[in-house]
Amino acid sequence: MENKILDLLEKMNDRQERMEEKLERMDDRQHNMEERFAGMEDKLEQIDNRQHNMEDQLGRIDERQHNMEDQLGRIDERQHNMENQLGQIDERQHNMEDKLDQVFDTVKRIEASQKDDVLSLLKLQKKNLDNEVDYINNRLTKMDKRIFNLEKRVEN
Repeated sequence: MENKILDLLEKMNDRQERMEEKLERMDDRQHNMEERFAGMEDKLEQIDNRQHNMEDQLGRIDERQHNMEDQLGRIDERQHNMENQLGQIDERQHNMEDKLDQVFDTVKRIEASQKDDVLSLLKLQKKNLDNEVDYINNRLTKMDKRIFNLEKRVEN
């Protein structure tokens, strides 16, 4: 019986030792978990800081986006004004083309009517020139005759 009690005590002692080992391992695990938890708290704080920085950056991005939208609005307005001006320029160009067409038609009419006038004037001038040439030829001929007669007189 004593042996049984001793065996039981020894088994209990073994169990107690195993339990102590388990408790020691559990203490180690708990300590590791606490260290991990502390590391996680540091990481969470870093994440919070990053999140705060990101929120600041998002605020600046929102401000930039608002400024860009304002600039795009001004650009759209300028583009609209330019389109209006281009429309006015196109209209003026069409008016100028119409006026040039009218001038061209008028010049054609004037040219057609002046052609006959010019031909008439040229014919008249030719007639006058022919008359003048005939007159000058006659005078030269008379002068030649006189010179010839005078030369003959001088020779005799």
